[in-house]
Amino acid sequence: MALLPESHLACTGQECRGESRSGCWLDRHGDRAADSPGHARTSQFCPHPTLQGAPRLPEGGRRLGPAGNLLCVPETSRPALLNHLVLPTTEEPCTRVEGEGPECGALAMCSPEEEALLRLEEVFSATLARINSLVLQPLLETTPEPSDPRGREHLRLLQQLHQSSQQLWEVTEESLHSLRERLCHQDSVGLESLHLLCGADRVLQVHVEYIESYTSCLVVQVFQKAAKKKREYWRRQRKALWQLLSGVSSEASVGTALAQALCQPLAHHVQQYVFLLLSLGDTIGEVSSRDCQGAGCFPVACREAEGGETQGPGLGDTLTRELWFEKDPAMLWGYGCVLGGLEGCVLVLACLRYMAVPKWGQQRLKSRRRIIYGRRGHLAQAQKAWQGERDKLRLRSRPSEQLGPGQCWGSRHRCLTPMPPHSPPQDVLCTPARRLLQDSQDIPVMVTPLRAERVLLFDDALILLQGHNVHIFDLKLVWIDPAQDGCMFHLLTPEEELSFCSKDPQDRTVWQWKMTQAVCQALRGKKDFPVLGAGLEPSEPPTCRCVAYTFRAEGRLCQATYEGEWCRGRPHGKGTLKWPDGRNHVGNFCQGLEHGFGIHLIPQASEDTFDCYKCHWQEGSMCGYGICEYSTDEVYRGYFQAGLRHGFGVLESAPQALQPCKYTGHWERGQRSGYGIEEDSDRGERYIGMWQADQRHGPGVMVTQAGVCYQGTFQADKMVGPGVLLSEDDSLYEGTFTRDLTLVGKGKVTFPNGFTLEGSFGSGAGKGLHTQGMLDTAAFPPDPSSTRKRQLGVGAFPVESRWQGVYGPFRDFVSAGCPGDQQEALLGFHVQNARELRKSQEYLCCERSQPEACAGRMEDVLDELLQHREPRALRECLRKALGNSLHPLGKLLRTLMLTFQATYAGIGANKHLQALAQEEVKQHARELWAAYRGLLQVALQRKGQAPEEDEDAETRDLQVHGLVLPLMLPSFYSELFTLYLLLHEREDGLYSQGIASLSLFPDTKLLEFLDVQKHLWPLKDLTLTTNQRLSLVRDKCFLSATECLQKIITTVDPREKLEVLEKTYGEIEATVSRVLGQEHKLPMDDLLPLLIYVVSRARIQHLGAEIHLIRDMMDPIHTGGLYDFLLTALESCYEHIQKEDMRLLRFPGRWDSREPW
Repeated sequence: MALLPESHLACTGQECRGESRSGCWLDRHGDRAADSPGHARTSQFCPHPTLQGAPRLPEGGRRLGPAGNLLCVPETSRPALLNHLVLPTTEEPCTRVEGEGPECGALAMCSPEEEALLRLEEVFSATLARINSLVLQPLLETTPEPSDPRGREHLRLLQQLHQSSQQLWEVTEESLHSLRERLCHQDSVGLESLHLLCGADRVLQVHVEYIESYTSCLVVQVFQKAAKKKREYWRRQRKALWQLLSGVSSEASVGTALAQALCQPLAHHVQQYVFLLLSLGDTIGEVSSRDCQGAGCFPVACREAEGGETQGPGLGDTLTRELWFEKDPAMLWGYGCVLGGLEGCVLVLACLRYMAVPKWGQQRLKSRRRIIYGRRGHLAQAQKAWQGERDKLRLRSRPSEQLGPGQCWGSRHRCLTPMPPHSPPQDVLCTPARRLLQDSQDIPVMVTPLRAERVLLFDDALILLQGHNVHIFDLKLVWIDPAQDGCMFHLLTPEEELSFCSKDPQDRTVWQWKMTQAVCQALRGKKDFPVLGAGLEPSEPPTCRCVAYTFRAEGRLCQATYEGEWCRGRPHGKGTLKWPDGRNHVGNFCQGLEHGFGIHLIPQASEDTFDCYKCHWQEGSMCGYGICEYSTDEVYRGYFQAGLRHGFGVLESAPQALQPCKYTGHWERGQRSGYGIEEDSDRGERYIGMWQADQRHGPGVMVTQAGVCYQGTFQADKMVGPGVLLSEDDSLYEGTFTRDLTLVGKGKVTFPNGFTLEGSFGSGAGKGLHTQGMLDTAAFPPDPSSTRKRQLGVGAFPVESRWQGVYGPFRDFVSAGCPGDQQEALLGFHVQNARELRKSQEYLCCERSQPEACAGRMEDVLDELLQHREPRALRECLRKALGNSLHPLGKLLRTLMLTFQATYAGIGANKHLQALAQEEVKQHARELWAAYRGLLQVALQRKGQAPEEDEDAETRDLQVHGLVLPLMLPSFYSELFTLYLLLHEREDGLYSQGIASLSLFPDTKLLEFLDVQKHLWPLKDLTLTTNQRLSLVRDKCFLSATECLQKIITTVDPREKLEVLEKTYGEIEATVSRVLGQEHKLPMDDLLPLLIYVVSRARIQHLGAEIHLIRDMMDPIHTGGLYDFLLTALESCYEHIQKEDMRLLRFPGRWDSREPW
């Protein structure tokens, strides 16, 4: 007979020690079998604490077979833990239960399995209540409340365990209620209404939370320490406590008993779930499968039955289920619900049973284990598999004592023995959330180069014990790299590269497999879920991760914390790096080094001030374009190399600084070197010239705010040798002088009136300038044209080499094939004008385009160049490109504008620099055309087309002057035209006087004064009123030509100015032809006075500057043509108006056409 074992019944007058007595059974009246004499009769209610409150069993607790005999279950097939409930049989379905309780006769059972499931839940609910009153409540009663942090932590863990226990009891009650409803109303309440199915997610979550809380208490030895604090109380409760246990020696400690009391009932309960639901699933499995197929709930099972290819786990395929449900236990539970039957729930409860034993206990098995989920009669096979596992769950301890699963962490100091000398305290390794997965004392493994004496694999960290040192590696930052040979694999960590080797390949496989699984679970954050089954291949952890880590090794990253993306043990991708001293770096990383755009903050000694570097990085150092904002309010915008300023850059101090200055030019290894411009606002000076090692060295030009400029040779920041000094009134000094413009030594002074003074010069303190030499007063005043030719810097600084730091990065960009991701680093980016330095780098961002957008835009740019290669389309394409600040050509143009303004605006607006600026603008046009040609070649290469042939010099000059120069000139026109104004200021003054004098004449008087033949006077165009006289009409003749000429100042394009001049000439001829009534070509003698008339009436200011700028910037193709002729005629008019006769209103007589034009 197989009924209730005596170990679960209270023995009269004798304490139950919990020994296994599987061969001792009771008959229907409670009598012992013949092999167990001397025991008294018992009542039908089982007085065992774990069964109190359970309903009465039919026939006094026995199950009747078909013939009314007691049903005996062979002891070999009974599970050792299934001792709380009689195992039902399926040979005779029960339709009504006979018993004494009122409920027993009212419940019409659908099947014996559901009846047994109901009683199982009733027993477990009563057990939980008993455990709560006997164990948990006394554990929580601590007086006084602990004051130390560890005691408060233990109390918190116990409170969490108590809360989880309450939730588990509530779930059990809900399940019990649903079972009663099902059994009472089987016709109206279906199987799907069971709480185990409809509330599957909550049931699973509550079980998992209880297991987590329990194991957390177990890890930090809460039960052992609580037993020591209330030793007397637990000594009195020893008998009641041991009645809750089964299979625990009476010599075990109270702490061990407490741990078992909180673990064993759940383990027994879930195991009984497995067997009951397996039996129930066998009964209704076929019906459920048909229902599922008809409803289309889970077509996978149908396809499996038909022999088709399955994509999910089949019910009969154990290995497939293990691999499928290994990913998500919640999915396991849901799978059972989808099937509509209970066979899927068998998997869930087996999973729960598997988790009921602490995870570290499972993982200590020396071989990979498997839970066998059987079908149709495989109950004994499942029981045998579990029993085999339980026999293996024994950890090494004292030879005289075997520890159950609940004792493992409680005796951790024994489990980890022998420990190395001076090993870390237990609290370092034992934390509530940590579980031990593998120990090198179980499976030997050797680690190099650290030569660890012991290796411990936890679910969150890998710990190596090496003498006095403990090396802890976060599993989230561990990468596994298998070696070529079969006995070794490598681990990559942020600061170490470890090699794991073993003599036995199988041991190496176990370590590698467990390490891989542990890393995967640590990354998923589901470390408390055990690995279900033993799949063919473990899931591989991702190569790229996002984790925070603090570096400890000596070096530049020592004590720095990195938070961001990783790849194979190195920061790789976007991340943030913070040092303890306040340094921060936010940006992109590549193989552990700063690479790409990044923002770097360096705190300064003064409070709330930083040096901020917003630039591109390469292999850990600044390289490429960047912007640095210093705590001293200085700002650097330019290029870097190897972390130092290198190439073109602009360093500017704040306007409110004590000594404001600005440097625009070239750098080399962090020092000013090459061609550069420095402006000293405090002294009112601007230096244009060469630098070396942060000092003026080589030829240079100094311009002052007073209009004085001088050119000479500098060495170590001082002028040496002779130089040239030009004053604003065109006085010229050639000789030696000091930096403060004091004439010293031999020299020669040429005054504006032509006088010269040559001799020796000197100065005394407060005595003024002393000279000894010869004064020559016989010379004539110099020609104004020769005075205008006194230009500085021409020839001293070859125009081709001045701004190589600007052209060079663009050439590198083109040579690299125009990669979009390097566009910012080589061509720069735009930033906000307002600067705010704050603690948070969120405020230190700049207006940048994403690299992906740059790459896409670059493709569009190159495609557009290919589509617009015809002259007219090319002009429009270049106009749009130069006007777009995001276009590569537009970026290059704006950088050139920056250098031009730094040189020739403000203090640098000096007429003696006009030639220097003019040739610089033309050189910029040539470089822009070369840049366009480079982009076009890249576009052709990307499309697989043949590159264009190189241009000859003549063709290139025609394209530069005829196409590029007119398009880019507006960007430089303001500063350039100012230099022309200053250079021709004297001539324009005389011209203005002449215009003012001629404007006093009425039209007829002026025509007569200019000796215009009367038959050419356009009197027919004059419309007079009765009160007007012809001799007083003003500004009416040749009105269309006058208005046309005034448009010459509305454009900056030299070609358009020449077109305006051509139209003016055409209007003059059209007016004359209308007056004569026939087409008439004006000869030169007639054209010049008429053109003077039109110019005088147009009253164009600064006409001399306009004429000379047109002449200098005109396309060479027009030389000797009509435009050249008309420009020469206009220039002749300009010169005639400056003459004294015009200014003094003297009649010039007949015009001499032989005068120079």
